[in-house]
Amino acid sequence: MLDQNIGNLAVALVVVLLASLAQGEEAMEAFPESEGSDWRVVEDGVHRHTPDALRIPVVVLGEQHAMGAERACLLVRASYEQVWPVVSEALVGKVTLVETPLPLFTLDEPWRRVMLSRHPQWRDTLARGGDEPDLDAAVRDGALMPEERDWRRSQALARLDVSPKRLLTLPWMKSLYSRAESSREWAQGWRKQYHVKQTVTVFDAEPLLGSPATMIDIHRRQSFPNPTHRKLLVADGVPTTLSQSLVPAELFQAVMSALEEHLSDSDWQISEDPARWQAPVKAPPEPPAPRLQQAEKAGSEVIPEIYTLTSDDPLDPRTLQVMSDGSLAIGVERPAQVDGERQWIAEVWRLQPEEASLSVLWQGLDGADPILLDESADTLWFWGRPLNGGDGTLFRYRGNEKAPQAVTLATPSSLPGPGNVPRWQLDAQGRPRLYSYRVDRIYRYQREEGGRWHYNAVEVPRAALFSQPLRPVRWAGDALWVEDLYGVTELNPANGRVRKVIQAPQRYGVFPHEGAPPSPDLRHHLSSWTAVGSSQGRWVTSGFQLRPAPESERVAGMHVFDTEKGEYLYSAVLDGRDQIRAAAASPEGRWLAMAVANQVQLREARTGRTPVALKVPSNVSVLALAFSPDGRDLYALTLSTVLHWRLPR
Repeated sequence: MLDQNIGNLAVALVVVLLASLAQGEEAMEAFPESEGSDWRVVEDGVHRHTPDALRIPVVVLGEQHAMGAERACLLVRASYEQVWPVVSEALVGKVTLVETPLPLFTLDEPWRRVMLSRHPQWRDTLARGGDEPDLDAAVRDGALMPEERDWRRSQALARLDVSPKRLLTLPWMKSLYSRAESSREWAQGWRKQYHVKQTVTVFDAEPLLGSPATMIDIHRRQSFPNPTHRKLLVADGVPTTLSQSLVPAELFQAVMSALEEHLSDSDWQISEDPARWQAPVKAPPEPPAPRLQQAEKAGSEVIPEIYTLTSDDPLDPRTLQVMSDGSLAIGVERPAQVDGERQWIAEVWRLQPEEASLSVLWQGLDGADPILLDESADTLWFWGRPLNGGDGTLFRYRGNEKAPQAVTLATPSSLPGPGNVPRWQLDAQGRPRLYSYRVDRIYRYQREEGGRWHYNAVEVPRAALFSQPLRPVRWAGDALWVEDLYGVTELNPANGRVRKVIQAPQRYGVFPHEGAPPSPDLRHHLSSWTAVGSSQGRWVTSGFQLRPAPESERVAGMHVFDTEKGEYLYSAVLDGRDQIRAAAASPEGRWLAMAVANQVQLREARTGRTPVALKVPSNVSVLALAFSPDGRDLYALTLSTVLHWRLPR
């Protein structure tokens, strides 16, 4: 009997293939071409650990395969009314098909994708309605630029992974489609330790494909205890249960024989994967491809001067800046006695390198990270919380003063941020400009009155259109640049509207990618450094971490963008490293510096050239970088030293 069934199966498959070839592509308009695969029955195509009680003849796809196919999807070019009685009769005594019409939105995910791929008008309606924002209004409101609106629309039109909830926004998704199913679950074995779920589904595929068609889906999933797990004394990571998906030969052969006998004039296609019937969907425009630029072999090497930081207590250096007189402002944390208790405090030090003179400018419970300098490099700013336990505030220190002075801020609303520390930068006048954590609100200086600095709040419409917070780029000047899911964006601080956007290349994942590019997602984008830019040099950066091949090591660096022309320039790779610890832009805009561990790389920012190599001692770990105000010197902060390189003119 088995030999006869195999023969019938072979004849059926040959008829299918010949019919497909004879009909030609035009006759098969709504269907993909036949795979031409050889589906065959084998007695033993299951996992070697499968218990005897679960070993059954299964269907195998292709001569090169020894294991059973996971699923059999048979597409018959005939109406549901013609097909389902034939299949139901063929399976009498094996399974019982029960008709239960269901709404279209309840289709399983792979079939929803098939349906949407063949109905672009439905995708267009989904892209323009429901929970999707009004993109034209977003452009009018200053949240998006026109090119972003077009990019978002093209992405939405290509989207096939739509949830049932979203599908319900299409009224016709509540329409019923014909469907019959047998789904049976059982446990066997003397301890009922084997579990089996076997499903046969027949449904009307015309709503999916746009022409009369019926889908037959045959699937069996079984699980059983993993015998390997029981034999191991330490079985961490070893699954306790093994499972497999199979196509039972008995059901498959019965259906194929019935179709050959009663519907031999209909075209059939067979596949393991419903994606076989997805129509091609126009892919959205891809972002620019990363132009990874390794550091050149430098013609010379610069040896640093080294200044040692000494302390009786453990130190956690955090940040530094270089003032106009050549002194260094350094933010550190260290343990100290406060009200009889030993705890970590924050301090701001001033180091005169040439004189080896170190003084403490300020102490507080926390803060001093970061420290920012105004354009003249005479005044530095930092956020901190004083030792008396008061609220955190901004401190200003002028180089000719003895100590930093607290600046009292008056804002129309609170300043949310991690640890109640807001994001902030200096504007073109050297005054602090503050942002909420998501940069959905900008606080701008208005006036000084009664010893208080008064600020107003400006809403940023763009923040509402992104699922992740906008991230400010370290930048001094009138504009505000942020990183977001699209790329880098210039905001107008006066009204929160978008001035300019530049689309970023891929910033994480395997590159070059296969298939659809990964969605930009800054949650995968390391935040241990802050993107930097230069208003004078007219460039900004955004960090990346890419894997050039699936099995290769990751590389990290900075994408560099021209802010004047609104163009992506290149991607500076930090050689042999998969993350960045620190980055800095020289004030005049010539240099970009990046660092991690004991490597510091210097680039000419606009060209990516590396004219010199910076020597770094092998036993240090660079924590922060800062340029001198004229851009001729670079300093690096480590756990116990400050390194100083004099750069080429």
